[in-house]
Amino acid sequence: MTRLILASIMILTATLIACGETEQSADTKIDSGIFITGDLDNTVPGVMWIGNCSSTAVSHNTLITAAHCVESGGQLQEEVCIRSGQIANGTCSSNVFVPDAYLQREFMPNDIAVVVFPDNTFSRYFEMANQRVSVRDDVVLVGYSSDNRGGAAEEKGSKRWGRNTIRSVSGDGRTTIITSYGGTASNVAVSPGDSGGPMFKDCKLVGAASRMSTGGQKSSLHTNILGDNSEFM
Repeated sequence: MTRLILASIMILTATLIACGETEQSADTKIDSGIFITGDLDNTVPGVMWIGNCSSTAVSHNTLITAAHCVESGGQLQEEVCIRSGQIANGTCSSNVFVPDAYLQREFMPNDIAVVVFPDNTFSRYFEMANQRVSVRDDVVLVGYSSDNRGGAAEEKGSKRWGRNTIRSVSGDGRTTIITSYGGTASNVAVSPGDSGGPMFKDCKLVGAASRMSTGGQKSSLHTNILGDNSEFM
């Protein structure tokens, strides 16, 4: 099934969009970084809100998010719908796939989902990485946080971005990618609503936000799309 999904992903370099090159004039330092202002078509439009979580378009018809965003009690959502942006707002899909291991309650490191939409749903999207990440790699996180520490109330649920550096990759580099929170836009963390949102390295998708850890130093945990989930992807 998943190899058929990948067969539908035809990356066209001319349509890829730069990550981390959004407007930086807003000085809103919160968990998920800088509040993205202006036309969403020019500020990572391939990152979209699906009503409860964030997601990333990786082809003209394929979306990546977290499994826990589309599953409850072992049952997948009947529909996943785009609730933001200007490239697919209001479009829905019932073609939702998660790893079998996740449905068997092996949540980590299998918290990943693929949603397939009709052809040409997304006019702009990101490429998936083909090389694994390493400790100390610089990455960019994007998401629609429902949490907001220090910003205006109207910014809740708005798209934000920030940077960080990979602290560790569990499972001998194959499973969960971990970053630490430092309180600025240079070392951001995910918050509720960012789940399923992207981690980019060199503008290519390497992970999807899964959860945050607050034991000790706050950390963000992203499912590694090139690790144990590579067969699924």
